[in-house]
Amino acid sequence: MKWMVICSMLFFSSISNWELGKNEKGIRVYTRSVEGSPIKEVKADLQLEGSLSSVVAFVKDIPNYPNWMYGCSEARILKMNGDTELYFYQRIKAPWPVSDRDLCAHYVIRMDTKTGELKLSSRAEPKLLPEVPGVIRVKNSHSNWTVKSLGNGKLSGEYHLVTDPAGLIPAWLINMFITDGPLSSLSKMKEGIKTEPYKSKKFSWIKE
Repeated sequence: MKWMVICSMLFFSSISNWELGKNEKGIRVYTRSVEGSPIKEVKADLQLEGSLSSVVAFVKDIPNYPNWMYGCSEARILKMNGDTELYFYQRIKAPWPVSDRDLCAHYVIRMDTKTGELKLSSRAEPKLLPEVPGVIRVKNSHSNWTVKSLGNGKLSGEYHLVTDPAGLIPAWLINMFITDGPLSSLSKMKEGIKTEPYKSKKFSWIKE
């Protein structure tokens, strides 16, 4: 219940001003403090070249995550529900002596036909699989994507992330490097959606 309250506060009210942490490669990554949590919230905005379908195809290719997502060493789909919903497992490699983390999550993709915005939301579902010995299960994590076409093959994207890696990592250390992962991952994503098979993918339910 406490986590649901925190998430609601994050996305529907402004707790503090955003602070720019990184501004590189056409990607701006911001952080802000969260009431009730020592770990900061992250937001990124960027422009991409591609289609809404190419973004969906890229994000849904879960086994490809180790090739572009920061720290990801393993990823696999657990269950698919059509084109717009899936459950997946992801393992994040941590530097010694920190233990690896893993995440089970529920991904939902929606097209808002009124605004033309693509909405992608991921939320941790820690009980989908038994915990792995020696690996710390991330129990609180939530991400949101909003992507909109600007025309002429241009897209605008905004990404929000709230996560707690759990374990004994100090919050100050997490906050020190919390912008590195999104910058690295989004930089690779920008290039990835321009390659095959993603750039040619089309979904009938997406209005470009």
